Amino acid sequence: MYSIDGIPLDNRALGWRFMRSSNPYAEMSQEIEEVRSPTQDGDAGGSAGRMVAPILPFTMVTPKVNLSALDSLFASASVLADGSGRTAGVKFVSRSVEHWGEAEPKVRVTYTLRIPAAFWRGPEVTPAATAISNATTVVRCLGDSALPGSGGLNAPVGDAIIRVKGQATALRVADTGGSWFTYDGPIAATEWLRFHAASGRAFLTTADTWEGGTEVSGRIDYGGPRGRFEITPMFPSPLDRKVREARLTVGTTIRVGAALQVRARPAFMV
Repeated sequence: MYSIDGIPLDNRALGWRFMRSSNPYAEMSQEIEEVRSPTQDGDAGGSAGRMVAPILPFTMVTPKVNLSALDSLFASASVLADGSGRTAGVKFVSRSVEHWGEAEPKVRVTYTLRIPAAFWRGPEVTPAATAISNATTVVRCLGDSALPGSGGLNAPVGDAIIRVKGQATALRVADTGGSWFTYDGPIAATEWLRFHAASGRAFLTTADTWEGGTEVSGRIDYGGPRGRFEITPMFPSPLDRKVREARLTVGTTIRVGAALQVRARPAFMV
């Protein structure tokens, strides 16, 4: 059941009822940069742009005496949860009230919330590190078959943290969706290189940690179809669309005891 900032919307204690007229599935759209040519039919190509922030309507029935409390909850909403472990940051957009007559003790109210980051997010997961044993190593890092229980992402993750431990040179990490990042320096056997996809920054540490360290962002390069590094879903078996995961291809010139590990929150269409 849906909740806002930890307070359930279907709430008997306050007489709130979550109505079936609510639509938990939003219209999703993507802005695409189109390239057109006067000598070519259709589009000459283009690149994927940003996903438009979706809007969700929530229809509630509440006793009039508790309408003010419900208004306050939606007006100050910050985190929406769907009851399955997925959450999304939200912002209040609008409210409309349907009166059932002055003598009627209840009213029907529809609230709309906007999800600025576009997607539901699952709980943060940190799969075990995968050994980089060959010049090209494929790492399964998110999804049903890679990490049972993580839910199988179906939207891009642009804020993952990727780190490499152990001796390695000429590091290149690529996602199946076409994004990539490289590090032009060596990683010593006693070091961890940590890349933050959200900011494009990188750090070296000599301790097993996910924060801090010496910044080496100047030695990082990255890119992709949308100009950033992101982890995208893929289907390991084209005939089974129920199983989704993410895979990274890791390239190195020298590798001795090296391993790659990812920390991320899976993303899902609303």
